[in-house]
Amino acid sequence: MQTKLLEIRDRATFIPVLAIQCLPGNEEERYLLSRAGYGVTCAEQERYILLAQIDGSKGKITYDL
Repeated sequence: MQTKLLEIRDRATFIPVLAIQCLPGNEEERYLLSRAGYGVTCAEQERYILLAQIDGSKGKITYDL
């Protein structure tokens, strides 16, 4: 997995997020991502970026390709 801390903002919005790219580091991680529905191969899985709000209360996680 590769992670980055980012902020999404405009004039009246500030949302701190943790972005996680699904890059399996070994066969076990690839298997778990596959079972969770994020593709079968490493090439399919690395297309997914998970965004997690880190504001301490909402805890939402979304993904995009």
